[in-house]
Amino acid sequence: METAIRNYELAAAMQTAAKEALDISQETEATHKLYGMDQPECATFARQCLLARRMVERGVRFVQIWQRPGQPWDAHDNLESNHRGLAAECDQPIGALLRDLKARGMLEDTLVIWGGEF
Repeated sequence: METAIRNYELAAAMQTAAKEALDISQETEATHKLYGMDQPECATFARQCLLARRMVERGVRFVQIWQRPGQPWDAHDNLESNHRGLAAECDQPIGALLRDLKARGMLEDTLVIWGGEF
């Protein structure tokens, strides 16, 4: 019974903390620019990377983000234009996440894996 109560208390604490953790309006304009949130081509992925940092900062032990649905990097034609566009979406946000984690002293304790289906 005590374990069940602790589990419910943890679930309640996580739910009440979620609103603050997901509120990126608390971040500075410089942080938004660092991640590329001011650039339409990478704003969506930038938001995901920034949210990933905010979750890790709050003790979330596993965070997974997707660039977009499907397998966009699995192209069989128009490779140059396809990959150029995909790289433009994720290059700045990925670099920003790594720089931000390092600046906050979290990179040394955080395993970051970027991968695809190949």
